[in-house]
Amino acid sequence: MISKQVINAHVSKVATFLLPADEKRPTDLEKSFSCLIPRGLKKPTDKSISMEKVNILLVDDQPGKALSYQAILAALDENLILARSGREALQYLLKHEVALILLDVIMPEMDGFETATFIRQHPRLEQTPIIFVTAFSVSDMDRLKGYELGAVDYVFAPVIPEILRTKVSVFVELYRKRQELQNLNRILTETNAAMAAEIAERKQAEAALEAARASLAQRVEERTRELRVANEDLARASRLKNEFFACMSHELRTPLHAILGLSEAMQEQTYGLINENQQETLGNIAESGRHLLALINDILDLSKIEAGKLQLEMAPVLVEFVCQASLRFINQMAQRKRLKIFTHFDNAVTTIQADERQLKQILVNLHGGSISVESELGKGSRFTVSLPWQADELRRFSNRLETEARSGTGL
Repeated sequence: MISKQVINAHVSKVATFLLPADEKRPTDLEKSFSCLIPRGLKKPTDKSISMEKVNILLVDDQPGKALSYQAILAALDENLILARSGREALQYLLKHEVALILLDVIMPEMDGFETATFIRQHPRLEQTPIIFVTAFSVSDMDRLKGYELGAVDYVFAPVIPEILRTKVSVFVELYRKRQELQNLNRILTETNAAMAAEIAERKQAEAALEAARASLAQRVEERTRELRVANEDLARASRLKNEFFACMSHELRTPLHAILGLSEAMQEQTYGLINENQQETLGNIAESGRHLLALINDILDLSKIEAGKLQLEMAPVLVEFVCQASLRFINQMAQRKRLKIFTHFDNAVTTIQADERQLKQILVNLHGGSISVESELGKGSRFTVSLPWQADELRRFSNRLETEARSGTGL
């Protein structure tokens, strides 16, 4: 049989080893859990747990003994709860949680063993440590029975204060460690739930992004197909347009060549003598025909114009000559509307560098447009067309023609 002194000495050594120091370093378990705690969750500290008093239930039917236990354990600064019977202890345990139960073995109505049996039947209390207190020496069988009922230790009367305080402080410390571990487990569970929610949210976002990419790829493919069809239609239309222009220019050249040939034959007096006025008229017809033929030839170069590759034939051009030539094209139109055309040439410039045919066509279009809007200018109006000759202005001539109406709307 193990003696009481050996058991108490062994428990005293274990208790001394488990007692916390003044300054305690964090354990490896605490370090492991601290890195898993999210920012939004508060990590419980040893200080906050240790500052909270725990409940210690003292169960004894003799008030004197209960008060002596209370006096011995007062130095631990915990909540000491007194119960005078097993029934009173059970009623308290149903409503409150305790760190340790100090239970007298010999009590009327319900002894300590029976009380321990009822305590262990409750799921919340099955892990609560129980220290049996007895004034009698118990056999090994009684001790085994107590351990089977959930007892963790025995204290024999008369109680030695130091031993009782040491044993109780050990179980209080174990209770606090267990509470801390439960808090860490709770935080770990919450962290896992938060991480699972975040992973689910990320997966949902990735799925939405993948769906958006697929939709964008489909739209790009559809748009590419539409553009391909549009380009094919444009190429077909351009080919048909070029074929039409080629056919039209051919059909126009045939009668125009006949006109030019007849006018030249008449100028050469093949069909009889002509006077001076007729000679001048035939010259105008021939000049207009050649100009029209040049324009028809330009139709064949339309593709070059669209591509911006049309090359101008730059050469010195007499200003007065090109202006007079362009006016001959619109003289008949002006006479039908009873308009008078006046010309004025600046003697400071007589020759410019330009494409004569393109410049002549520009002036014909400009003069023709001015005659067509003559009705909008009103009676007595004067319309002026000026041709820039200075170098900086001449470079911008292809983009802008300077026109001015003294009165009326102008072009």
